[in-house]
Amino acid sequence: MKTIFKIQKHSSKHARSMDIFEEEIVKNYYLTLTKNFSKAIRVGLLYIDDKPIAYQYGFFCKNYYVGDQIAYREEYAKLGPGKILVYYLAEDLKKHGAVVLDQGGGLSTFKQGFTSQYRVLYNLYYSQNVLITTWWKMINKARRMRQIFFPKKNTRDHEFLFKTL
Repeated sequence: MKTIFKIQKHSSKHARSMDIFEEEIVKNYYLTLTKNFSKAIRVGLLYIDDKPIAYQYGFFCKNYYVGDQIAYREEYAKLGPGKILVYYLAEDLKKHGAVVLDQGGGLSTFKQGFTSQYRVLYNLYYSQNVLITTWWKMINKARRMRQIFFPKKNTRDHEFLFKTL
């Protein structure tokens, strides 16, 4: 896990403040998962000249793999280390009888490079407090407007607009 944390520190996720390992509590969560469920955890590392440049972290149970995290050192982006890791992962999972390689939620160019299938994920916010409900309705309207007027490149986020119940 120390190698994963080190790679993440030099990744584009870290540069964009999307480093999930930034907080100590999250690091401890993944360390605990890895320690207590090591039979189900799959970690892949990609090296160049003995230097770790990319990782993938996921769960493999029976014949089903769910990818949880993947990142690479930003200076190696042009080599496509994420794709290389997934190709190696797919070959290894195939040898071990995997039927499904689930790359988790979200729709990106990276994932579309492997499959055209996707599923929509939902977040549910519930509160009996009228102020909190009103707050979330305003946030959802702002998100909806941003998705329509400023869609993210290479995603289809604008097609999956938020709904309030």
